[in-house]
Amino acid sequence: MVPSDLVLACGVFGHAADADIGSMIRHLPTLCATGATVVWTRGTQGFDLRPTIRKWFLEAGFEEIDFTSGEKGWGVGANRFVVAPQPYRAGIRLFTFVDELPTS
Repeated sequence: MVPSDLVLACGVFGHAADADIGSMIRHLPTLCATGATVVWTRGTQGFDLRPTIRKWFLEAGFEEIDFTSGEKGWGVGANRFVVAPQPYRAGIRLFTFVDELPTS
């Protein structure tokens, strides 16, 4: 299944701790083909982590295609993977699902 041309991380970043989000983004190059698109969502949840998430994508080899947010705190981003993929490594936990996030 990897490398993939499209990865959807919708509804994930709102249910993972901040550190897990950064770790997941750093591991996306093992899932993506060069030129792959990642679509992600994240609300503000009291603390707006979205600028940091956008920076993490750039640091992991993704260029931003678009980012849109609304007045009620939602946000949708799309990023393109522009470097060579990294070898896939099985058994890595990308994030732990949490019901309620701290407001950092």
